[in-house]
Amino acid sequence: EHMHAALEKVLSLIDKNHNNVPIVTLCVRALMAFTVSTDGGKNVNIEACNLVIVYEVVDYVVKAMNANPNSCELLRYSMKLLRNIDIASPDTANTKIVQACDFSGISRIIGSMYAHPQCKIIQDDGCALLLSLCNDDVSNRRMVDESFGVTAILIALDTFRSNESVQEHACGALQSLSKQENISEGILSNGGLKSLFVSLSEHVQCQSIARQACLTLYNLFLAKDRIGEKSEETKIDDVHIGALFVVLERYMESEDVISCVCYVLRQLAESEFNVEVMRRQQNAAMLLGRAAETYPASCKDLTDSIA
Repeated sequence: EHMHAALEKVLSLIDKNHNNVPIVTLCVRALMAFTVSTDGGKNVNIEACNLVIVYEVVDYVVKAMNANPNSCELLRYSMKLLRNIDIASPDTANTKIVQACDFSGISRIIGSMYAHPQCKIIQDDGCALLLSLCNDDVSNRRMVDESFGVTAILIALDTFRSNESVQEHACGALQSLSKQENISEGILSNGGLKSLFVSLSEHVQCQSIARQACLTLYNLFLAKDRIGEKSEETKIDDVHIGALFVVLERYMESEDVISCVCYVLRQLAESEFNVEVMRRQQNAAMLLGRAAETYPASCKDLTDSIA
């Protein structure tokens, strides 16, 4: 009873003072702390998260975010709170976020990322939320795209190049978005190809980032082919092509990843410049031969390209 009464009091304060940044920030911070596990770790409190969902906390928080878009501190706690709720109950949380404040939840997450591009927490939680929202949901992908979410994600990817968490969530969100043909073309036109190659080359030892980046690169090269952009005009340097061969070496057991890498290499091999770069890679012929032997349907004939 005390917990319910406290929640009602906090939400009443937010509702009556949604333009008062100090009060709202204190309230949202308290709600965020409430959703964190009491074991001292970073895990979320599932029971607490489910309770705040029942009390429509998402709607209150998005309303406060809409009213105070320039308060980095408020948005930081708000995004973390939304993230905790999403971790605890993704399907329910995603629905609540989408529908919050007359369907403004997605645009507010993206708007917060634009307003505070240097805040690592907002960028990380924003990318993570967009990844969850876009997962197997065509409608949400469309809303993210229409709210200029692709550019926001790419800014996060480029700004926090050394942060593994941001890279993982950003690459994951782009991979999900790139499944839509028109969105993959938008990622391509916004410089996504270069950003993904940089992310892959700098985090190729992280299997999750390598996987998401390679699957997204595959979708982008499909988009290049679809719009008639010649792959022979795409020149990639040693570091970035080298990262593709590291993927071949480290993740040969992942058929979907290796198949995507082979497709990308095949497209890049249309450029003599790229072929020369491939020839300089250590054990290139051996790795391509192993890929062709392991997955002949998708990786055959690549060795001939750099012979």
